[in-house]
Amino acid sequence: MSTIVTRGGKGSALTHAEVDANFVNLNTDKVESGGNTTFTGTNTFSGANSFTGANTFTNATGQIFRQAATQDGILLRGRAGGATSRTVELVPDTLTASRTLTAPDSSGTIALNESLAATDFATTGSIKSSGTGGVGYATGAGASVTQLTSRTTAVTINAICGRITLFSKTTTADQYETFTVNNSTVAATDVIVLTHQSGGTAGRYFLLPSTVSAGSFQITVHTQQAQGTAAAPVINFAVIKAVNA
Repeated sequence: MSTIVTRGGKGSALTHAEVDANFVNLNTDKVESGGNTTFTGTNTFSGANSFTGANTFTNATGQIFRQAATQDGILLRGRAGGATSRTVELVPDTLTASRTLTAPDSSGTIALNESLAATDFATTGSIKSSGTGGVGYATGAGASVTQLTSRTTAVTINAICGRITLFSKTTTADQYETFTVNNSTVAATDVIVLTHQSGGTAGRYFLLPSTVSAGSFQITVHTQQAQGTAAAPVINFAVIKAVNA
């Protein structure tokens, strides 16, 4: 902070040297528009402030941050001609509401370092994974159910993915059996993926999803060869959310 000698503080008229020193100190400490300015310590910016150029805001550990009583969010805007790969990373204590993350360009990378409690994550680009974890549903999204009475008995499993254990029985060759899966997560435009996980002989069952509607779909099990020993095939299913417009 500049040291200014005042007449009131001195109790007498200022000398020429003291007046010059006041102006030199003000000139040294002034903030110029368009210049490079460094703020150290604890600084507060209130009102409508605009920062242009290449600005970096860090705390003691070098992390970019922003906290406000009525707003939460960070906007990182890339510069023209800059790197095509950018990362926006939010590491708050908690995330309890919807957040919108906008990458600077189509090749930007968004890193989420905490589980989101938001209902939707939307992007006009693509969501990709290069790790071994892939893209899929997390633990807690699935469920399981066992079919009772017969292979045509309906089951109810309100989960986006899971496991259906079929009724245990013997089957003849070339036998078709269809049952309904009641599932509140399913929309009429969704895609159902089915695989035979276990139970019975591998390669003996052909699984066909059909009649997908709001709240349910059907599975037809085609037993291509006779199953002389009673078996309870286990079907893995997943709902892929889709639209037709």
